[in-house]
Amino acid sequence: PARVTAAVTAGLLLVQLLVLALKGGAWWKPVALVGLGAAEWAAGALYIYALGAFLPGEVEVHQGARLYPYAQIPRALLALPMAMLVAAGLPFVASMVGLAAIVWAVILTAVMVQQVYRLPSILPAMPGAALQALAQFIVLVLVFGL
Repeated sequence: PARVTAAVTAGLLLVQLLVLALKGGAWWKPVALVGLGAAEWAAGALYIYALGAFLPGEVEVHQGARLYPYAQIPRALLALPMAMLVAAGLPFVASMVGLAAIVWAVILTAVMVQQVYRLPSILPAMPGAALQALAQFIVLVLVFGL
C-alpha cells in the first residue's frame, strides 16, 4: 500500500510538472509545486491523525500518511487529460477539469474520514476538507496562473 500511495502522489506531481513545462513560466513554480505537494500530504496525514483526539476511533500518523493519497486518485486520474488539454492549447478547459478534480477529491476525503471514524455524517470532516480544497486550489492557481 505504501508504494501505491507514493506512486499516486508522484504521478500526480509529475503530470503537474509536465503541465508547467507545457505552459512555461517562472523558474520557482516547480520548486513551489513540489513544496506544496509535500506540505499538503503531511497536513492531510496529520489532520486524519488529529481527528482521533476529537472523534471516536484512533488512527496512527503512518496510517493517515497512507490513507490521504487515496483521496488524491481523482486528481491523478484527471491530471493526464489536463496535460493533454494544455498541449492542445486549451488551458482554460484544463483548469476547469482541475476544479472538478478538486471537488471530487475533497468529497472523497470527507467520505473517507467518515468511514475511518465511523461518523454518522461527513460534517465533522468538512473543516479539513475545506483546508484541502484551499491547498489544492493554490496548486491549481500555481500551475495555471488563473
